[in-house]
Amino acid sequence: MNDLQDPPVQVPPYIRRVKIHDHAPLRNVKVDFKRGLNIIIGHNGAGKTRFLSLLNDLADLQENKKHFQGAECQLTFGGVFTEQTAVTVEFEGYADTLVEAQNLAWDIVRKELPGVHLTDRYSEYLGEARTVENFLEAYPPMFIAHGTPSSGLPILDESAELVLEKRGTFILMNDRSRRIDELNSRFSQAVVRSIVRLIRNGFTVLNGVPAPPPTPDIVRQWVLKIMGEYTDFLNKILPLYSPVQEVRCNEYFQVYHQETQEQFAIKGLVLEYQLNGEWLSFRMLSDGTKRLVYIISDIFAPDSISLDKRTDEMRIATQKRKTVFLEEPELGIHPAQLTKLLNLIREVSKEHQVIMTTHAPQVLDMLTEKELNRITICELDPKKGTQFRKLSRTKQAQAREYMREVGFLSDYWRYSFLEAAEAE
Repeated sequence: MNDLQDPPVQVPPYIRRVKIHDHAPLRNVKVDFKRGLNIIIGHNGAGKTRFLSLLNDLADLQENKKHFQGAECQLTFGGVFTEQTAVTVEFEGYADTLVEAQNLAWDIVRKELPGVHLTDRYSEYLGEARTVENFLEAYPPMFIAHGTPSSGLPILDESAELVLEKRGTFILMNDRSRRIDELNSRFSQAVVRSIVRLIRNGFTVLNGVPAPPPTPDIVRQWVLKIMGEYTDFLNKILPLYSPVQEVRCNEYFQVYHQETQEQFAIKGLVLEYQLNGEWLSFRMLSDGTKRLVYIISDIFAPDSISLDKRTDEMRIATQKRKTVFLEEPELGIHPAQLTKLLNLIREVSKEHQVIMTTHAPQVLDMLTEKELNRITICELDPKKGTQFRKLSRTKQAQAREYMREVGFLSDYWRYSFLEAAEAE
């Protein structure tokens, strides 16, 4: 047995099991996942998108997150403080007299500690429900849906106006005004939050005396430093896995300060992309290149970059290891470029749990012979609704034999009945 003497260094949790009660077309569904890479395959219309979006919603247990769907669903998280420990949370059912949307509360209903001997000190630590809840809340998932959002990507895509007031921040975009949490890109959210943290001292009060706000020229220099760090980060990754040769920030943005309204405004802040020696806007890129930029920037964006104004040093807060939901990453991407992206996803899965859907046989070639249990088949049963199952031992044995003697797992998917259920 393993003795757990003290609360250990935190290892990130991962989704080990999902039970969905009744969320059409998902009815009485149970799915198991592993840490690392997980691949879901299945026909169009089987319910994969519905499943991923619901799972992403349920797995986000942050305190301010509201849940309006998924009543009576259960999620089991493995790796809670230790690799052996698992915790199951359950969402409440709908009220009998429901007349409007109900924010569903969740609670811890089970803790599993197989083969682990808890000392009194550790048992007391794990027994504190709020300690476990705080741990789960600290690891929200990331959902990258298929395609590329047509809006909600300020700085990454379109030139938007950032308005920073004493009581909040909003972004004026082509379609509408948005709050930071309403943006469709984690990268855009991280950049905007970094800028907000940078200049919010213009609204602070020290010892009862308001601090003098920075001038627009000073703010401009701060923003250039922040954007320089973000573009340096992108330039280390994008040229390796996409046609983008370099990224830069458009230097012709403006900073305004309305002292009477205690408001800063930043206009024209947007990235530019170099392909084949030419500088282009995001909207001039091909759909496949947009998709690559969107996926890579979201997965790898630092949580924040801050500037120490006293030392002029940059501080980078990297993303925590988390669960990444990735929907059909192959869409619009050339097969040769897809190979590079899949290699990247494989590397990402060493640090993060990745649960992805695909219709591309090439994706299965990421798996080795020993990893066929990481494939989940999604199918729509006319009577039961969307159902999930793993490859049977017989199917796994057949696939391994094909991989050893004939060729790639992708070919086996193309030319066999990999998804077909076996007769009972």
